[in-house]
Amino acid sequence: LNTIHFLAQRISFLNEKVAAFSGGSIEEKLVSYILAKHKQAKCDEFTFNKKQTAEALNCGRASLYRAIAQLEGAGYIYFKDKTIIINDRKGLERIIK
Repeated sequence: LNTIHFLAQRISFLNEKVAAFSGGSIEEKLVSYILAKHKQAKCDEFTFNKKQTAEALNCGRASLYRAIAQLEGAGYIYFKDKTIIINDRKGLERIIK
């Protein structure tokens, strides 16, 4: 049972990674990435490095900044220094579905 539980967790983790990288737009990829980080941190506020995120999502930093600005403008997230605060998790989930 422990092996099955471990494998199920790994499969779930890898499915999230595939979803994050196969999203159509930068915004969808970013939202998947933010929700994965949210799940890891288990809270609505966590550190966020823009350079590492751009590399992880394989996109330019300018594109990432535009996507962050769009999500901030819509009120889904708030970015302060190197911290991201999720204001509307359900709204973010609707973006990727």
